[in-house]
Amino acid sequence: MKKLFNIIFFIAFGFMLVSCEKDTGVIIPESKLKVIESSVLFEQPGGTGFIKVEAEGAITAIPGQDWITVTTSGTTVNVTVGANEGMGGRNGHVTIKSGNEQVNVTVMQSPSLFYLVDYNGSLEFPLLGGTLSVNYENRNVPISLTTSQSWVTAVKGADGTINITVDPSAAKRTATVTITALFADGQKSIFTVPISQEMVYEDIIGDYKVTYSTSTSNTNPTRTLNVSLIKGTLANTYLLKGFLADESAGEIVMSYNSATKTVSLLGQIIGQTSLGYDFWLLPYAVSGSSAYTSRTTTYGLVSVFDTTGTNITFKMVSNNVWTTYTYIGFILRNYNSSGSNMGNVTNKDGQSNFYINITFTKQ
Repeated sequence: MKKLFNIIFFIAFGFMLVSCEKDTGVIIPESKLKVIESSVLFEQPGGTGFIKVEAEGAITAIPGQDWITVTTSGTTVNVTVGANEGMGGRNGHVTIKSGNEQVNVTVMQSPSLFYLVDYNGSLEFPLLGGTLSVNYENRNVPISLTTSQSWVTAVKGADGTINITVDPSAAKRTATVTITALFADGQKSIFTVPISQEMVYEDIIGDYKVTYSTSTSNTNPTRTLNVSLIKGTLANTYLLKGFLADESAGEIVMSYNSATKTVSLLGQIIGQTSLGYDFWLLPYAVSGSSAYTSRTTTYGLVSVFDTTGTNITFKMVSNNVWTTYTYIGFILRNYNSSGSNMGNVTNKDGQSNFYINITFTKQ
């Protein structure tokens, strides 16, 4: 009941206040100066807009900020603003007067933006190095470029690009490029571009010096060959040229594993001789005084890369697919269609049938 009483009391009190108001008899005249249409919201580059007013007399217009300029034509005010080179948006106004009346109209402009175009968040380079470009928008903003490592250089191009160059390497490495845009209002926009450099299939293609031993008892490499690895006919494969004394019988194939970043040289039939024999590159293992080979295409050698040098260098070691023995190299041998051993084949230096403890160094 008390709550209901309070509600009734406040309603009645409100009516009393209304009934006590006095009519002053003062009439506020309607303004003769009115804005009837305007277009004064500007994008960053600027431009010209307008304000149309209704007025009984002549009008004058005064810009409230120095970045706004105005001209009048009858009852239209033309508003012009230049490019906003500041990182923040800006607001201003134009004061329009006619007789004793005036009206303020707000002028707004979008901020200056600096951003990278078609950029996925990082740049990836092969070990061979090279140059990649990053495109950016807003070429009127001054930019500075810094790199975290001396093997990376970054240069501003004339066409809205930043050209980033990485030197060749023998091993995986990372760096960053920092792009700083300095706006006219003193604010900065900073982008950090991660740089990574690691092996890809194409890095392995090229000329090499191969060192190896022809002795299973002295595995110190004492022989050298100049060879080439060229693109193979199948995906992620290479053809090894210059490894054999006679390559007319066929070609040795090596493969690249993009997941492990390794190169493999496995047992394989190189081709057929003029006598119809299968010409094999056989994985070769030694255990004590015993030697072991296997006509298989899964056993063989895989690369271990030297990451300390300046040239791509990799030693071929056992891929450990055959867990009983560790392969140390290869032997060249012919087999007939019945699988009988038809004799070893002399390697390119004419000294032996073996390639033991093989290392490739890119030239």
